[in-house]
Amino acid sequence: MQQNFEERERREEEVTEEEAEKEKRSTLGNVVFIGELYKEHILPDIVMHLVVKSLLQQATTTAPPTPTDTESKSRRMVTDLEALCVLFTTIGAVFDKRKDRDIDGYFKQVGQLSKNKNVPSRVRCRLMDLIELRQKRWQQRA
Repeated sequence: MQQNFEERERREEEVTEEEAEKEKRSTLGNVVFIGELYKEHILPDIVMHLVVKSLLQQATTTAPPTPTDTESKSRRMVTDLEALCVLFTTIGAVFDKRKDRDIDGYFKQVGQLSKNKNVPSRVRCRLMDLIELRQKRWQQRA
């Protein structure tokens, strides 16, 4: 699973839309699985920090895409940010109890990304929902 997560970038250069959607579903499923393992105390905090940092790093360090790779880089950024939202929705209540300053840093980056016009509006809305969910102490809406 970790190898699959790390090798995504190499696989997505020349993919069809259908393959990209399948890869996205796989990534989101893996993130939920990782989150559930964390909630059951099977994975340590450091693993969660590494996953969060990896997802944020890919989204925040993606250079402005060239005309030939716009779709691939944009797709990757969207998938990583959606995975981040799914991960925090899954683990937020447990992860945020740690009172770790890194978590505040992650949410500072999420806030910046939620205002970034290069991020698709659908994803910006999901990021804003995530921030709101944290402000409500991870209580889901009815």
